[in-house]
Amino acid sequence: MMKTARRIAIVLCLLIASGCARSRPKDPYRFVPGERLSFSLSYDSESASDFGAVFANAGGQAPNVPSPMKQSFVTTVRATMTVTVLGHDNDVVTAAVRFAEAEVALKVNGLDAESDAARIAADLGRPVFARINRRGRVVSVLGDPALGTTSRGYVSSLLAIVQFVFPADWRPSSGSWIVEEDGPNGTAVVQYRRTAPGETPKTADSLITFIKSKEKDLPAPKKAFSKTREISRTVLPKGEVEATFDTARGRLVSLDGTETEDFLVNEQPVGRARNTIHLAYRGTDRPNAGEMTALADAERAMAAVAAPVSLSTDVAAENLEAA
Repeated sequence: MMKTARRIAIVLCLLIASGCARSRPKDPYRFVPGERLSFSLSYDSESASDFGAVFANAGGQAPNVPSPMKQSFVTTVRATMTVTVLGHDNDVVTAAVRFAEAEVALKVNGLDAESDAARIAADLGRPVFARINRRGRVVSVLGDPALGTTSRGYVSSLLAIVQFVFPADWRPSSGSWIVEEDGPNGTAVVQYRRTAPGETPKTADSLITFIKSKEKDLPAPKKAFSKTREISRTVLPKGEVEATFDTARGRLVSLDGTETEDFLVNEQPVGRARNTIHLAYRGTDRPNAGEMTALADAERAMAAVAAPVSLSTDVAAENLEAA
């Protein structure tokens, strides 16, 4: 009798264990150390801001003189984005990211800024080291401190807009979910919705298409503008990006869409940005041992002189505070 009960108990334990193993969600991404993924990237950005209503000087602005409070930027970036997986530590992967062969065009206040564009293009070709969790969220970025504030801003913007983040309990049958993602304007609440059959052309059973849209940006803490005045910033996002993911190979295949953001300071409109992204997977290869060693050495050298930061770190504000 006792032997029978023991056998039943063992069988039950095995069934429970096997059931747990089957129910454990599989990591959606397939990060393989030593592999390099390549994507063609096209990024177009237009932004305009006018802080005059919020920070106007008491004396007013002289007539016919351009206001330093008013700025506009038009940027295009064409590049090959490469993601080289260096290794992993539990739930986080370290990858070297470059925007190689970058072609950048930049207009500032309607005027061509060729020298600035050339510098940004050169900086985008230098590797940064992203720590990415196994669900696709960029946890932090380690970059060369010699990079200028503007170039670092573009790197952060590009890394943020190409994120595709799964929830911890994702399964191939999941229809929709909400996650948080970091970007230059802070942390955003983002919704992903799987498209219904027939909404988009289907080329392979393993390819699943989703619509990604930002629901809201989490409120940023107020900052002191002077001893007697604080400022609050609000970002109102809109737009959608269509994303295709290959569940069999564990990689992003494409991103296409446009996002807009309206900016308010102390509840007054001060600016608007419109960003369009096109990302397409091109292939996977394996860098040679020399290239991998060079990347590992570069990461160690950067880590010795700089600390990794979140994509939501306000670089410009940090520089002002440190000055």
